[in-house]
Order: sequence, then structure tokens, then C-alpha cells
Amino acid sequence: MKSLEEYSHTQPDRCNLCGNDIIWVKGASGIAIPVDPEPVRDGGLIIIMGIVQPPLNDLLDMIHGPDTRYREHVRTCSELRSDEAIQQRIEKAMSKAPHPHEIKNCNCGAPMFFAPSALGNGKKLPLCAEPSPTGNVFLNDKHEAVQVSGKNPAPAGATLYLSHFANCPHKEQFRTQR
Repeated sequence: MKSLEEYSHTQPDRCNLCGNDIIWVKGASGIAIPVDPEPVRDGGLIIIMGIVQPPLNDLLDMIHGPDTRYREHVRTCSELRSDEAIQQRIEKAMSKAPHPHEIKNCNCGAPMFFAPSALGNGKKLPLCAEPSPTGNVFLNDKHEAVQVSGKNPAPAGATLYLSHFANCPHKEQFRTQR
């Protein structure tokens, strides 16, 4: 069996973080995956002819043998696995809050935030702090509140929030007179 380096569509390289040898292998979606170059029995990837195969592990193992299994380098890189690197990734993830609005507690005790209306009328909509699959509002790329309607559906993958007025027992004291 050829080594991974012998296939024209694989790229030998070195990890920028730890300096170990890696090989870029084409995944099922066409995206390159960094892989440790030596096959291992407990590897999570099955690579045949330099291409990651779909997850038919047991069948492919029987046909091609255990020397087709490899590990993704992100699982073995000493620099990615260090306490410092993990802490940096945690801090980076924590800094990506779903919105920049300050969470406050309503008089009823529920956590909520105010988001400016996308209508540009200067009003701020009270929204429950936790996203809800039954929400009626999403935040646009400017973090403005947009109400979902038949004419204005939420984009695919949008995080939905419920208007805090939907559940707040004190909602009447906050509503403005019309």
C-alpha cells in the first residue's frame, strides 16, 4: 500500500504550532484535513488512496485492513492540547457572545435585554435573554431586533428570541400608551 505522501492530491507539510509532520488529506466535503502521517489502529479517519472515506468503518476495515486508519492532527498536536491553548480558545469562545446587549433582570426577576428596533423608530424591544425555538424576534447583523412575520421570516439559522412581554407579569406597567 502506498504511503499518503505518494498520492498527488495529498500535501505533506509541518504543523505551524508544534512543528510535527502532517499530511493534508481531502475530506468528503472537499476540505483539506491535517492528518498525522502514520496509520494507527484506533484512528478515527479511514483513508483509502489518499481520500477520507465515509463512515463505513467496519466494512472498510474488513476490506482494507486496520492500516488505513489515521488520526486528525488536531487530536494529537501538543500545542493545541496545552492548558494555555485551551484557555485561549475558551476565552475566544466566551468573547463571542450572541449579542452585545447587557443582560439585566426585569422586576419579575427574569433575565432579559433591550435591543433597538430595526425599524429605526428609536424604540428598544425587551427580549428574554435565553434564545427560544418559539421566538418571535431575531437580531440582524447590526444587533437590532427584527420581528418575525409572514412578510418578514427569520433567515435560516437565525437565533430566535421571545419578546419578554410575552411572559412578564409586570408587562402592563411598562407598556406605553397608544
